[in-house]
Parts: sequence; C-alpha cells; structure tokens
Amino acid sequence: RLGYDYYDAETFSKTAYTTDAPTGFFDLRDQKQTEVNADFVAYFNKNIGDLNINVLAGANYRDLQWRYNRIYSEQLTEPELYTISNAESSTIQMDHSHIRSNSVYGNLSLGYKNFLYSDISARNDWSSTIEDPFFYPSISVSFIPTTAFNELFKESALNYLKIRGGWAKIGNATSAYQTSAYYTASSSTIGNMTQFYLPTTYPPKGLKPESVETWELGLEGNLFNSRLGFDVAYYHKKTTDEIMEVSTSSATGYSAMLINAGKITNKGLEVQLNGTPVKTKDFSWTVTFNWSKDKSKIVELYKDPTTGQSLDQYELGEQWSTYVYAIPGESWGSIYGYGMVSDGKGNYIIGSDGLPETKYEKLGDVTPDWLASLRNEFTWKNLSAGFMLDYRKGGDIFSLSSMWGAYTGILDFTAKGDIRERPIIVGKDVATDYTFVKEDGSANDIETDANSFYHSYYYNRQLSTFDGSFLKLREAHLTYNVPQLYLKKLTGGLVRNANLSLVGTNLAILWLSSSNKVHLDPESTSSSGSTSSSSNASVGLESVSYMPTRSIGFKIGLTF
Repeated sequence: RLGYDYYDAETFSKTAYTTDAPTGFFDLRDQKQTEVNADFVAYFNKNIGDLNINVLAGANYRDLQWRYNRIYSEQLTEPELYTISNAESSTIQMDHSHIRSNSVYGNLSLGYKNFLYSDISARNDWSSTIEDPFFYPSISVSFIPTTAFNELFKESALNYLKIRGGWAKIGNATSAYQTSAYYTASSSTIGNMTQFYLPTTYPPKGLKPESVETWELGLEGNLFNSRLGFDVAYYHKKTTDEIMEVSTSSATGYSAMLINAGKITNKGLEVQLNGTPVKTKDFSWTVTFNWSKDKSKIVELYKDPTTGQSLDQYELGEQWSTYVYAIPGESWGSIYGYGMVSDGKGNYIIGSDGLPETKYEKLGDVTPDWLASLRNEFTWKNLSAGFMLDYRKGGDIFSLSSMWGAYTGILDFTAKGDIRERPIIVGKDVATDYTFVKEDGSANDIETDANSFYHSYYYNRQLSTFDGSFLKLREAHLTYNVPQLYLKKLTGGLVRNANLSLVGTNLAILWLSSSNKVHLDPESTSSSGSTSSSSNASVGLESVSYMPTRSIGFKIGLTF
C-alpha cells in the first residue's frame, strides 16, 4: 500500500501605501509539503470452533518533507509594480525540514460467539528526530450481554448492550533538527560573506520520546427497537516525559534547552444520546446529543536531578505581560496577570482615585468547563435536511483587542450614553457586572472619568479577560437524493446513487457570554504578538484575530 500527499500554498500580499513605505511593498510566500507512506501488510484469518482469530502484521515507511520560501520588499521604486526587480531592497528567506520514520506493527483480534471480543496491538517506531525508538501497545475488551444472554433480554426494551474497556500507551517524537547543533544561514552578510549561527536552544543528549498512557471504560446500548441509544465513556490519561523548552542561563551560550519533564493527568466523561422521536413510512426525525467534560491537572513539572531545584511554572504563552502557565496543582492553562483586588466577599476594592486597585493574580483558566453539540436530521421521501448546534461553556480568554480598543476609546461601550461628558462611578456607570466597595467596605461613591477608567484597561488585565462561552450554528445541509428510476433512465444503470446537496459550515454565532463585550469569536484567537515558542502559544490569548467566516457550498455525490 502506497500513499502520497502533496500540499502547496502560495500567498502574495501587495500593499499600495503606508506612511513608512509610500510607494508600497509586497510579500510573497510559498510553502510545499510532501508526505510518502509505504505499508507492507499481511493478514491471517481463521475460525476455530466458536473462536474467530484475525491477525494483522505490517511495516511502515514515512517520509515527510517541508519547504518554505519567502521574498519580500520594504519599499518599491515604482508604485504598484510588485516585482523583485522593482524593489529598492529585498530579503529572501528559505527554510526546510525532513523527517523519516520506520515502524513495525501488529494486531490480534479475537471474537468468541459474537458476544466477547478482544484486540491486542503493538507498534514500534524509529524516528529520525529522536535517538531512542519507542514502543506503544494497547489492549481492549468488549462484552455484549444482550447476545450472551439472548433469552434473558428477549422481552426487554433493551435491544443491545455493550460493556467495553481498554488501555493504550502512545509514544511521540519531537520536530526536526532539535537534538543536534545545526547551523542556520543569516540573511545579513559581512563583507559579502554569509553569516551562519548555531541554535539558541541547547540540543540535548538522551532526549526521550513523550509518553501518553490512557485507559477507558464505556457502556453503550439501544432501546425500544433502536429508537433510543446511548454511549457513555469515562477515561483517564497520564502524560509523562513531555518534551519542553525551558529558559537557561545565558552563561551556557544558550537561551533555552529541551528537557523531558512533566506529569499531567486528564480525567473526562463523554456522553452521547441519540433517538428517533418520529418515524413514519415517508418521514423520520433523528436527534443526536453529545456532551463532554475534561479535567486536567499538572501533577509535576521538572526537578533538577543534581541541584534538586524544581520548576514552579512553565510558560505556555504570553502577551503584554499577561501569561498562560502550566503550574503544579492547577489545571492546564492558567491565565496570570494584573487584576482587581478582592475583599474576599465577592467585592472589588476601589482606590482613592476612584479606580479598582490591582495586584498580580490568577485571572482565569483556558480550559472549557464542558462542551456540547446537538444534531437534528430530517428525512422526507427523497429530501433530507439537518443542522448542528455547538455549545462551549467556559474557557477564559485574555484579549488585546479589548485592552487596546478600550484604552484608545474605539469600542462602542466606551462611549455609551453620556459617560464621556460627566463624572462616573465605577460599578454604577461602567463595569456594572462587578460589585465595588471602598477600602472601608462601604459602597463605592468615588467619582472618576471615563478616560481614566478605560485607560486603566492597560494595567488592569482582568477587565480584558472574558468568558469564552458560545453557541454556534455549526453546520446545516439540504440534500436531494435522485430516485433510482430516473438514474436508470439517464445513465442506463451506470450511476447507482446520486445526490445534490447545499451545505454550510460555521454559519452563525447565536450567543456569546455577556463578559465578551468586544463580541469576538472565541475560536478565532491568534498567536500574533505572543513571545512564547510553545505550540500552544495562542491558547487563551487573543490578538488581532480575524473576523469569523462562514462557508457555503454545493456538492454533487455519485456512486458507480
């Protein structure tokens, strides 16, 4: 089995005028990625009495290459002629990565009398990005009581019941060129000689693969002739030896190093309910509801084996001195920055200047409390239609758009009513979703002005941290299935099935939390402005995010 994936994306941005570049400039970027997967797979199947045995064994070769080229100018000689020969000065950047891996794997599937099943699998990977190979096994068992005790359930409303459990261990390597000191060419020169520099991140020796160990218990079933169904799963995940980049003393010659560290646990519950409230000869209505909750905990980060010094926090992302951290004892993704001082009774303290007092503290948690979705499907003869709603509860976000929008006064709520023309009281005229008291505990009656209050958004980051809850119309469709009679006449039986569909995704934001005063899409956050090198740098941080877009298309499906 051989697979080949190819990806090529070119972007060409042209700017006609800025105050710094009055004749304009351009930026041309091209990214290419190719991936080759070659598998050799062997199968064996045999029945021994009531026992069914399936064996799979195979090997995989993977080759992944990525290339990046960029040409950009800072100023053009002639306006609106976007060519490199018309650039007063230009910069060329090139980058690439190449990863290879080899794997062997196997799977044993056992089935006994159609009610007891077990799967055992094992895989070993050798990756070019890390020295040690990594082995990850798994095992799962499922039992179907309704089949094993068929007579007992014959008169029951329960048509199908399955109990399942499983355990798995997964390994993961790192990205390319992390474990050796590779030189990188600089775009600047000295005496027409290209400069090369070593990495600023220390290439470690003995870096181990990450490890993720998971176990799960599940229960699924159907009732009332499969008109009602459920699927419930509880899981526990433990992640160890995460590959983390941490800061180090510049006396080493490096600014950071990669280490294996950390122990993170995740516990979660997933529930799916499905039903068919209405079913007639020509019409049916099916409903599917999904709900999930995940609770993470940072058990430990890193302890130096020589000095015994512990890492107290790990920076996942940062924007303007507001941080997202992994901290032992807390959930993954805690937002820290300067927020308002509380009196411990749910009130916030106002200073003598009429503005909230601030201190450095935890502002929120990026992890949602829970997620849910509701899908409805309607079918009438050859027509079908459906839609899906998505809901997210919680997941805090610090917004630079809110901070600077309030500071500069360009957001609508900064000019509500006549607050710019008169003295205001915080908690009465602005920030009415909070309760404020003076230092003596009495209700706030100290006057200030709108300019001072909205300028305080710069140092009071709690005012720009909002609840990322939302309700969205995630998708919808309208489909027509062409009758078989017409297909036979039109194609002579060549086309077996045909359908025409109008489809849409990310169609509308139906509701946002009242704390999201800027009305930003919580899923449209951007890592622009973050100084963190973490792949999670944008989680819980918003900066210059794009407006959400909806997609509407027409689809034709044919089966031959």
